[in-house]
Amino acid sequence: MGEQAPKPRMNFVPKVAQENPIKFAASTIGALSIIVTSAFAIDGRYAHSTDTDNKIQQIQEQTNRSIDYLRKSQIEDKLFEIDLKKGNKGQLSNTDQALRNRYQQQLDEIMQRRAEFKDQSK
Repeated sequence: MGEQAPKPRMNFVPKVAQENPIKFAASTIGALSIIVTSAFAIDGRYAHSTDTDNKIQQIQEQTNRSIDYLRKSQIEDKLFEIDLKKGNKGQLSNTDQALRNRYQQQLDEIMQRRAEFKDQSK
């Protein structure tokens, strides 16, 4: 049994770092700072999920308010037409009275939603 040859020592420090430690440290710090800065720049370009959710909710609320406003105008026009019939004939038929009641109920619901929204926005 003979002598075993000594195992070569593993050197984990690159030769460049051994010969020029200051240059190696400076280049490492520079590379890391570029990577971190790039990561922040990329992150800043994309919308965050909470911002997106808030914008979606705002758009949905604006859309609902616009729909309510348009529907309110349509219902008021229908009520006006029915009231003109009442003025010409003196009274409404059962069908017209039922339509008028339904339109009035829808108008009241829209007005209630608008009042609730105004209370929330204060």
